[in-house]
Amino acid sequence: MSGPVSASLPEEVRAAYDYMPAALAGYAAGVGVVGVLFWATTALPVMLAWGAAFALMLAVRLVVAQRFRRAQPQTSDEWLRWRQAMNIGTVVAGALWG
Repeated sequence: MSGPVSASLPEEVRAAYDYMPAALAGYAAGVGVVGVLFWATTALPVMLAWGAAFALMLAVRLVVAQRFRRAQPQTSDEWLRWRQAMNIGTVVAGALWG
């Protein structure tokens, strides 16, 4: 499927990665708020594991975003792979909130 790139795909992917720093800051703030709210009522190992999982997810998404900034995707396949990486990160983040 390495044909020409549709006009909207690069815009969609760039917009998602451009928004990444704000999204990660929001996740970090949300983790802080949830941590404060549930610290006294949740077992310490559970809180620490959840916080560590979030920290790992944030670090991985930051690395992926940095790699995207250096990449120069040209084909539809390349753009689709970057979109898939973004989608996977979004699903992981959503699962952690659950």
